[in-house]
Amino acid sequence: MTPLLFGAAASADNAIMRPYPLLLAFALAGCSVGDSHTALRAQTALLGANEIALETCMGAPDQKNSFGTTDILTYEFSSSSSTSISIPLIGGIGDSYGGNCRVIVRSDAGRVVSIHYVGETNAFIAPDAYCAPIVRTCLQALAS
Repeated sequence: MTPLLFGAAASADNAIMRPYPLLLAFALAGCSVGDSHTALRAQTALLGANEIALETCMGAPDQKNSFGTTDILTYEFSSSSSTSISIPLIGGIGDSYGGNCRVIVRSDAGRVVSIHYVGETNAFIAPDAYCAPIVRTCLQALAS
């Protein structure tokens, strides 16, 4: 069993432990960056999609408004997560995070012409990452 350290030795050990929370933050950000790319890709890849095909992969919208041949489809999504790490006898660190995304799809004559994201959509260094779960299935359907 490693003895508990006090004084100068303890300070040196604490200095070694300091980078770990920062490394954890960057590791978690790496996951979010992939989601950010997914959301960004969907804003162009889904343009021109048939509105019925869009509803097939994204589901029924939470709200739908029609103005002549133009439809506005609104999808809501919220997410919350927490991460914690505990080291016996030393303690632990934790973080909670989350966001919400409203995807607003505009279609003219049954074809998607624009996709916008609003809400608290950004994860750490990852714009629109919280919107990825809504559009991911449609991108997978396009790929197959």
